[in-house]
Amino acid sequence: MYWINLDEADGSEIPFPSEIMHTSAEGWYNDSKNTKAKIIRFCRDRNIDLSDPTSENDLISCWADIAMAVYAWQEADPKMLPLIDLVSRHVRYL
Repeated sequence: MYWINLDEADGSEIPFPSEIMHTSAEGWYNDSKNTKAKIIRFCRDRNIDLSDPTSENDLISCWADIAMAVYAWQEADPKMLPLIDLVSRHVRYL
């Protein structure tokens, strides 16, 4: 596993299957075909909520890193998505 620190998340970290999968997820995130709305929908379709509970139209501060983790685990082992959901919930309520 490869762990990264989540910016503005009180020192929390999120796992990726490997450094290679992290790099692949960065490529997916930066792909010009992906819009913010598409990325949010991709996560929502996998039951990962990126919204900020304190503001109706905002996302959590580290939403991009969580979205990339969702993509990486969807590709490598979808059974790990509930763990990413737990990290997302933890960050949402910091």
